[in-house]
Amino acid sequence: MPIVNKRFDVVASLTKRKLIEALEAGEGKVIYKDYITAIDKYLIPFFGNYNISSITYALISQFAEWRDKRLGRKTKASTINTHNSTLNRIFEQGLMLGYLVKSQIPMLQNKGIKSERRPAFTLEEYKQLSRFMRRWIDSGKEGKSRDMRYLLRDYVLILANTGMRHGTEAYGIKWKHLSWHMNDGVRVLMISVDGKTGQRELVARHSAVRYFKRIHSYAADLKHMSFEDLIKRGINEYVFRLADGTKTENLGHTFTALLEDAELLVDRRTDTNRSLYSLRHTYATFALLYNKTPIFDLEIQMGTSVEMIRKHYSHLTTRNVARQLAGGQQKKR
Repeated sequence: MPIVNKRFDVVASLTKRKLIEALEAGEGKVIYKDYITAIDKYLIPFFGNYNISSITYALISQFAEWRDKRLGRKTKASTINTHNSTLNRIFEQGLMLGYLVKSQIPMLQNKGIKSERRPAFTLEEYKQLSRFMRRWIDSGKEGKSRDMRYLLRDYVLILANTGMRHGTEAYGIKWKHLSWHMNDGVRVLMISVDGKTGQRELVARHSAVRYFKRIHSYAADLKHMSFEDLIKRGINEYVFRLADGTKTENLGHTFTALLEDAELLVDRRTDTNRSLYSLRHTYATFALLYNKTPIFDLEIQMGTSVEMIRKHYSHLTTRNVARQLAGGQQKKR
């Protein structure tokens, strides 16, 4: 009789291999990468030597304490959700193999720190940043340092005018993912992105077209063709590259340096540091506050749930109807 290994690390490794295969086949979601990280950094190191059928609620509680100590802080609710989802996938794999039954799967809870209000930019701060970036570019050293600043400026403006996620969505965009679409006689630029919720198509604000054109004009290997031809031919090259074609994923560090120089790093309302993710929250803020975008439309555009939008931006939706809630227009005194 062959020996059946029911250890957690064996089942977790099999689950990990399936996640990798799905990603390589183009069928997986971006969050699969987070599941893989959770398996390697947290779940196998703690549960690895246990049989998958012997993992109890008490052991899950010990894991939670161990994780807090490893992080050096109370674990955030979003991280716990990721770990719980990964554990459930591993347990499902164990069920398929017949290594445990449903009654042996412990109930997973989430007692993590709830996410705080996301740091964004006010309209005045966004205008200040936009103006400052023009001067900031010229102060950089010639060569790759300045090229990085040129790319960062348009990256910042595109994130703020599309609402796409920094990194997970934006870094994967190629020119072939951009297309024109006619809507009620108006031509709009559409962008296909692959994010946490899978593939979706979002709409770029009209102003974002200018920033894409500027990136195209810097690309030494592409500027010989027109922007229209670039989109029409669906060129299979990444959008966010330096002038020499180098693909970079270090824009976050450069953005922090920019905010420090502009004295905009710390959001005074939340007392937290801003990052490139703040531009996504700025997009949502402006959409709700100034464009009166319905929450359900924003859900589709940003690839997130209505519940998440209400959770993080409910303070803005009340501002949208503040006059009505206050009883109409107040008479001047």
